Amino acid sequence: MRTAAGMPIRKLPALTSNDEDPQEGKEKSLLLELFRNEEQIVMSHNDQLVSLFSNDAIRILSIENPSFHCSYSRERCLKGLYLLSLQEMQSIFEDGNSISLKCEFCNENYGIYETEFLIHIRNNC
Repeated sequence: MRTAAGMPIRKLPALTSNDEDPQEGKEKSLLLELFRNEEQIVMSHNDQLVSLFSNDAIRILSIENPSFHCSYSRERCLKGLYLLSLQEMQSIFEDGNSISLKCEFCNENYGIYETEFLIHIRNNC
């Protein structure tokens, strides 16, 4: 399993109209690159921000832990085949009685048989 870490940083508009140096924001973003990948995964966002920007007033607005998973399934494969025209479907199953669909997210292979597809059409249309 792969692990990724990152943190979007955004300076909120100030209440005053004092303009700050745009280079400052780039420099602070570059500071984040000082952390090794392992540190970014182990350290909390708050700890990372405090250690990098100790002279600034920081506030974490929200923390989200995204979850990535494959939502593809045999059912979705069958529904996806509905998008093909009748001629396309006939030509696909002309070469054999099954087709193979591969999920590019999880690399799962789905073998769909022509009879299975026809039964699915009959039951769901």
